[in-house]
Amino acid sequence: MRYMSMQFLLGGVILTGSFIALLGTANAQQPDPVEIGAEALKDGKFPWYASDSNTAQRVESPNTKSAASANRGLVPAKKVQPAATPKSWAGWFQQLFDGLSYAAYIMLIILVVVIASLLIWGYIRLRPSGMSKTDRQKLEENEAMSDRIQELPFAVSRQLNDNFEDRAQAAADAGNYSEAVMLLFSFILLSLDRKGLIRLRRGTTNRQYLNEIRHQDRLPDFYKQVMVPFEKSFFGGHRIDQETFEKCWNHVESFRHSLS
Repeated sequence: MRYMSMQFLLGGVILTGSFIALLGTANAQQPDPVEIGAEALKDGKFPWYASDSNTAQRVESPNTKSAASANRGLVPAKKVQPAATPKSWAGWFQQLFDGLSYAAYIMLIILVVVIASLLIWGYIRLRPSGMSKTDRQKLEENEAMSDRIQELPFAVSRQLNDNFEDRAQAAADAGNYSEAVMLLFSFILLSLDRKGLIRLRRGTTNRQYLNEIRHQDRLPDFYKQVMVPFEKSFFGGHRIDQETFEKCWNHVESFRHSLS
């Protein structure tokens, strides 16, 4: 029994060795495909094959695109839209306003209003008028006179193109000598103010004006000659007669000469 087992084991080993030997013989007799391919390509007809390393190599061609170029060719490039250029003033302003905040809007509006106001004011001031230079000077003098009349120490009725010297003469011709003296005294005060010898101010008394011109030649005397009857008439209610008025009126020319 033991002898049969040993025979059986020996037979298995022999069969196994025989099978392995057969496999080795089969493998030895079968050709290697790599060697067959290398043998077929070694004649050099294929530029992409490197026979020394038995590997494929990259073949460059002038018409061959790079991978990046090929990829760009496959995916359409996205066009970059240029910034819109306003074709009109309205479009330009619209583009400008789109980028502003509400505070900037308010500041811009204020700036535009101020500039427009200055332009209008300048146009009104500088535009040529139909008046001559002499007429404009008279108008400016009348405006200045209007401002100074308001500073007289007593109320005087206003007239167009006030000329108190002419108005005093007209009142005397009408026999109203008290009014004529008041108008003559107004003429004296306004003339002194225009020459810069006094400065008409509300609240300043006639005596204070007299003190301002006390160093002027002959002017204080004529000033007092008219001031005294004026105060008697205006404050005291006295009636001025023709003789008193004419004494004052006769020195008007001398007063005008002293001013010049």
